[in-house]
Amino acid sequence: MPIEIVRGRVPEPGEREFQEMMHYQGGQAEEDAASTPGPSDEPWENVVALHEPMSRHAFDWIVTHPELGGAVHGKVLDMAAGSCWMTALASRLAGVEGVWALDLSERFLTETGTRMIRRLEGCEEKIRFAVGDFNNMPFEDGYFDCAFLFAALHHSLAPVKLLREAIRCIRPGGSLLILESPTSLVRIARGRRKSLAMSAHAVTEIAWTVGEYRYMLDLACLPSGGCPGASYRLLPLPSPNPSPIKEAVKAALRLLGLEDVLKPPTYIIQVRPSEGG
Repeated sequence: MPIEIVRGRVPEPGEREFQEMMHYQGGQAEEDAASTPGPSDEPWENVVALHEPMSRHAFDWIVTHPELGGAVHGKVLDMAAGSCWMTALASRLAGVEGVWALDLSERFLTETGTRMIRRLEGCEEKIRFAVGDFNNMPFEDGYFDCAFLFAALHHSLAPVKLLREAIRCIRPGGSLLILESPTSLVRIARGRRKSLAMSAHAVTEIAWTVGEYRYMLDLACLPSGGCPGASYRLLPLPSPNPSPIKEAVKAALRLLGLEDVLKPPTYIIQVRPSEGG
């Protein structure tokens, strides 16, 4: 049986996100993926390895972490799910009741997403597709126990709105788990020029520093509209192949308060909607 689809609002012509949606809906993304170099016969595995090299490592680190691992349970939302590789892996976890894969393109989810879920032996009976804009998600307040937002916040033109919407959909005490690689202060001007050049095509790219991510999170976590707000913490993601020399350098930079200035780590950000009261 085909995977069930929940449909929400999709971007309209004239909106920036419409261009991105059509890039996937029209098949151009599949053509681009097919030309991506890599060892796998599945193009999207090569895409993830090339453009999101820390994502799989980050997911594995989270689910085996003594604290964070327990947060991945119950109803799970994979925001900006893309090829659904993480949807597939999350569905295999014993404590996960169901996984909803949210993205803009229905065609991409049903064709590429289904193919990847089956390749990675995901539990299809646990999975639902959700088509829509993640600034206006088609879910009730507090519907999920956990949500993932991997390498996607820097694509948003309205990151605070996106964070607020994600927090709205997670139950009090649940977790939003974000993966982002900030740009250092000394490279932010160059990073912004590169981002603008990349944004001339279908996908929006924005370079942010750690301080700017913290500011977004501070705003998004403020109480509003009767909601008690949220708290967050940033956890540096350990290297998958640690080098003693590099780790010593990173530790020294962190101790001196220079790490985020010169070479920020990739961060896992845990956001927890407040219990209230």
